[in-house]
Amino acid sequence: MNIHVVREFLDLDFLKFVEQYYILKIKTGKDLNYGDVQAPKAIRMWGDLVGETILKLSTNKISEIYGKELYPTYSFTRLYHQGDELVRHVDRSSCEYSATICLASPQGESLSSIYFETEDEIKELILKPGDLCTYKGCEIPHWREPLEQPWLLQLFLHYVDANGEYKDKKYDGRECLGQNSIWE
Repeated sequence: MNIHVVREFLDLDFLKFVEQYYILKIKTGKDLNYGDVQAPKAIRMWGDLVGETILKLSTNKISEIYGKELYPTYSFTRLYHQGDELVRHVDRSSCEYSATICLASPQGESLSSIYFETEDEIKELILKPGDLCTYKGCEIPHWREPLEQPWLLQLFLHYVDANGEYKDKKYDGRECLGQNSIWE
């Protein structure tokens, strides 16, 4: 199925910083958007600077996992609230190689699963804060059922093969990571 889980990919002390950063960002309403076709009610942040920094610093490790040189394309942060879901979908070409990281949840435990579907299997994964899961976003349908817990903060990291057909998607059409979204 080509799904790989790395437990404690991000250090718990670092996650405290990340959680507080996003709490402040959400409370102040800076650079927030609400809903999209994949998660109609969730708060979303495309290309946020902390997410982009994690994306950049994770590139070598994610490249090692896939055994390919990868270019980062963009990061995407979502805050799901109770009842929010991520509809079943596959991603666009800028998400050839993807990863998702649980950043924070109440009491430090994720009770929300992410699901992946192949021809012969549906796989459910539960990620605790700091855990990362890699998958081929353009090929593997994935989704979340409606969230049962009060909230969940999740980060998606997206990459393309540096020598592949989507190499022109490096930085998702931007000159560098961290620039304003061309998709918002």
